[in-house]
This record gives sequence, structure tokens and C-alpha cells, in this order.
Amino acid sequence: MILNKFKLYILLLISLLLSHTVYAVQIDTPELRFKSTEVFVSFSFRFGEKEKEILRKGGEKEVIFYIDLFRYWEVFPDEFITGLKIIRHVYSDPMKKEFIATSFDGNILLQKRFKSFETMLKWAFNFKDIKVADLKPLPEAVYFVKITAEAKAKGIPSIISELFFFLPSREFKLERKTFYFKWRKGKIEVIK
Repeated sequence: MILNKFKLYILLLISLLLSHTVYAVQIDTPELRFKSTEVFVSFSFRFGEKEKEILRKGGEKEVIFYIDLFRYWEVFPDEFITGLKIIRHVYSDPMKKEFIATSFDGNILLQKRFKSFETMLKWAFNFKDIKVADLKPLPEAVYFVKITAEAKAKGIPSIISELFFFLPSREFKLERKTFYFKWRKGKIEVIK
């Protein structure tokens, strides 16, 4: 009897703790678009209200996005084909009452200044028709696109994170997959 009550209390405590560790950030469902043999993806990323308030008051955040094309294998792990890395850095300047966002895709660095916080977030975290790959040289198979968003934890020097590998090195890491599609004989077939 006492053991059952103890188990119940432990389960209740665990469920309460887990309910507070829910991420306040999310990736909306990515959408794929096909033009001839090319694959394009569109998606958006959203912060929770707590993170938005920190950014409004002078905080900053750097989010790294990985947009990867994978070949699906039933038995083996999925095979990475190609990918993009886009870094978006947003911060605010309360003294000047402006918001600044930068974007770096490995080749081009863009910086924009905004008077509106919401406009900055919309520019920085809405991705429209990002070209992922051209399927023409790829073998016939089933593919999907995976979007990963991550922010590294601040305040932990790299040497410390290497020595103490059990410390969290990321503030968050989210992944979202698209639907599967089949590339066969020059045609794309959507698999739901």
C-alpha cells in the first residue's frame, strides 16, 4: 500500500517536471514545392513569448538552421545527400529603439535594421522557397527533407564543454521532417 502511494507520488512529480520542460520554440510544418527536377522548401520558426520578451528588452539570439535532403532506407539509417546551413542572428538596441537581424548562408552576409519587432522576426524566421537540391543527378529512390534548428548555450567556454561532455552545449535543438517523395524516371511522386 505504501509502495503504491510512493510510486504514484513519483509519477506525479515526474509528470509535473516534464510539463515545465516543454520547448517554447517550434518549427512550423515545412512545405515542399517541386519545379521540374528541383526541390524547394518553405517553413517558419517561432519563439515563445518568454524568448520574445527577452529579445525586445535588449537580448540577442543566434539560431542555426540546417536544411538537409536525405535518402530514405527501410533497414539502414537514412543517407545524407546534401544540405544548407543558414545562420540567423537577431538582437535589439533599446537605446536606438531598433531591431537588427543578420543572415549568413555561407556565401552572403545580410544585415537589416527594423523599427518593428514583429517585422524583424518575420524577415529573420520565415523561409520561402529555399532551393534544397536538383534531383536530376540522383539515383531513383525515396527522399525527404529534414529541417533542424538549434541555438548554442551561451556562457560555456568550448574547452569546458569538451571536458565536461555531459553539460548541455545547446539551448535547444528541434527537428522537423517533410513528407516522403519518390524520384523515379524523371518524375516526382509524393508519398503521404
